[in-house]
Amino acid sequence: MLLDYFIPGVLPPSPISIPQDVIDHWEDTYEPAVESAVAASPGEARQLIKTSKAAIDPQDPTSVSTTTVNVLRYNVFGTNDATEKLGGNPYDNSTRLYRGSTNDLRLNLNVQRFTADPAALDSLEPYETTGRLTVPLVTLHTTGDEAIPFWHEGLYLQKARTSGTGHLLTQMPVVRYGHCNFTTQEVLAAFFRLVFQVTQREPLGQSGGAAGCCAP
Repeated sequence: MLLDYFIPGVLPPSPISIPQDVIDHWEDTYEPAVESAVAASPGEARQLIKTSKAAIDPQDPTSVSTTTVNVLRYNVFGTNDATEKLGGNPYDNSTRLYRGSTNDLRLNLNVQRFTADPAALDSLEPYETTGRLTVPLVTLHTTGDEAIPFWHEGLYLQKARTSGTGHLLTQMPVVRYGHCNFTTQEVLAAFFRLVFQVTQREPLGQSGGAAGCCAP
């Protein structure tokens, strides 16, 4: 809905009900249209990024378009599936206060608002992480991940510490833009760190897990 506010008319009007045509023609029609619209409206695109708090690469102006397209791709291909599986719309921005535009008052008065269906929120509970670790876990996460925000790492660390198993969690941030944008060396370093933790901390026969930022 932020895209519809700042750069209207590029996609169909409802972000919680995606037409099949958008899904079928995302790559050949709608993705190029989004890229063109972002390039034609740089000021609005900057406000879109700032109010959504999506990550970009400050050294690469094209990352504004990359981030916009990549985030929208999740919306296009995941929304209808989530609504079907959860039994309703799980998205809610009815009380969200957006900041960062040139006129936040106007933005908050005019941006589309949606209220989540209670049944969908109830169905989300099994998908929530507990933070209760039973084996060592090593995570990799790029600090400039445009799809899965890096601050998720902090939330999970808090859960692990609250559960009393924070000592089993090792988080390895990678200072770089991009979703799971790791080098082979970084992945291997995380794997060897996990091997060390398992052999040092866990009884024989148990093993730990390594997760990138896109892991469940």
